[in-house]
Amino acid sequence: DRGWEVRMQRTPSTPLDDGQIDAIAQTLLGWRNEVVIRVAGTAQGVVVDMRSVPLSDLHDFGENGKLVEEFLLALDQKVTLLLRDAPAAPAAEAEDATDTPEAGTDAPAN
Repeated sequence: DRGWEVRMQRTPSTPLDDGQIDAIAQTLLGWRNEVVIRVAGTAQGVVVDMRSVPLSDLHDFGENGKLVEEFLLALDQKVTLLLRDAPAAPAAEAEDATDTPEAGTDAPAN
């Protein structure tokens, strides 16, 4: 979505496997930065690690830090929206169904 030139993309083969994206991001002034994003699955969720470095020897004046920060903020927002809009898990629905008496049973009336 960011217009980066993706050079390599490795999709995790299992939920606990690592994935990686290597890309080149170009600024408005034409500076090129190497971007690497690693995603590691864990038992508790996912860890995202990102770095961005200029491909020139010149100082970037904080542009790579801004690039990383903007990407991670956008990722956080998308994950938050995904979790908010996700349908209820089937296990939670099954628990709710067992909490209410079924029609036709001899449940005490309140």
